[in-house]
Amino acid sequence: MDDRQTWTREDKPSGEQHRHPPAPKLYQGLERVPIENHVMGGSLFEYVASKVHLDITRGQLRRINIRGRYIRDPPTIVSAGEKTGKRFNYQRPTITTVDDSSIYLDCFPGRDYVQHYMALVTSYYNLTTRVIPVIQYALPPQDAGMNLYLKSNLVSMGSVNTIIVGYVQHFEHLAHGAWENGSGADVKLFAWKMIREDQGRNAALLGCMTSVWGDLAGQLIQALQQLNKVKCVLYIGKAGTLSPEYEPNQFIATGSSSFLGDEPITWSNPFQSYLRLSPRIREGNHVTVVSPLIESKSWLIDWQTNCSWVDCEVGYMANSSNLGDTQFGYLHIVSDNIAVKFPYDLTDERAEAVLHDRSVCFGEIEIVLRAFLAMPSYAEVAAQPKLMKDDIDQLHSSD
Repeated sequence: MDDRQTWTREDKPSGEQHRHPPAPKLYQGLERVPIENHVMGGSLFEYVASKVHLDITRGQLRRINIRGRYIRDPPTIVSAGEKTGKRFNYQRPTITTVDDSSIYLDCFPGRDYVQHYMALVTSYYNLTTRVIPVIQYALPPQDAGMNLYLKSNLVSMGSVNTIIVGYVQHFEHLAHGAWENGSGADVKLFAWKMIREDQGRNAALLGCMTSVWGDLAGQLIQALQQLNKVKCVLYIGKAGTLSPEYEPNQFIATGSSSFLGDEPITWSNPFQSYLRLSPRIREGNHVTVVSPLIESKSWLIDWQTNCSWVDCEVGYMANSSNLGDTQFGYLHIVSDNIAVKFPYDLTDERAEAVLHDRSVCFGEIEIVLRAFLAMPSYAEVAAQPKLMKDDIDQLHSSD
């Protein structure tokens, strides 16, 4: 199969012939981002422009080749737009210059991540009056991200029963000591803090310097299974909602099913016995997408009756967990509502009101994490009696 494709806008001159291949079901919609029909509406350009490498926005390019390759050293150009104040998830695609008008955009090698950036770059040009360059992409091998994880410092963490991933910086006080990243010459993609549990079992907070996007999240779980013998992965992230009633940054999403393409993935939610600890938690079905840019109004209509939540990772993580006999659960802050326009969406994430409301949600998630990590054993979750109101009140008051 030829994984190199060229997608350009037909009503803008590209200077070269291009083709539009049929897309796999999971990728359908990205071959022509629905700009006029997108659920973000007027916020779409702000979202897209905030993600594109700044050097792309400053020059007139003739050709952009998007590929899966992890390069951070000179002469590669790191974007000036990277959020250097973040501890984790701050590294973004870099640029390798070919000549004055041609570049490679080097993404961490996930197939979904490359597709996402292809859609971002294409949408950026389609939303401006600039002449669009030839935009090509080459999908990396399916295991390219996995191979980098296996060669990284992850092996230095050792065996861990429970690993918490995602927004772990909000829970670092659950552990003692500094963040660790191992020793030696391996690639320092990760840092972790160990949490000691009852009866000698251990847990860890695990943060990644790069974006663990889409199918990369499933590959990360496979690496944790192989290198760290993980038994349970807990993902704390954010999700969009397809349900009109959920105001962004006020609710916490969870569930035990996700559509990965058209395939339903189901699992047992390890948080199930603890959901009553927070009045903000809501359960629902989930759909996994390659990129938020796929979310047109027609896509919303197709999925709204079956699913409440959407993100780019949960289905992959659940599938890898099922295959490797690992427990998996997620608690996501509802970050945006794609069914109804609210004052805040994905373009307002640094607003003071948003940060305040999310901090409240993170506090609720911490209550659940504390209860989960203190339980006698994973196998006894289903057998435990329902928590009484006095127990819940005590957990809230001790937070």
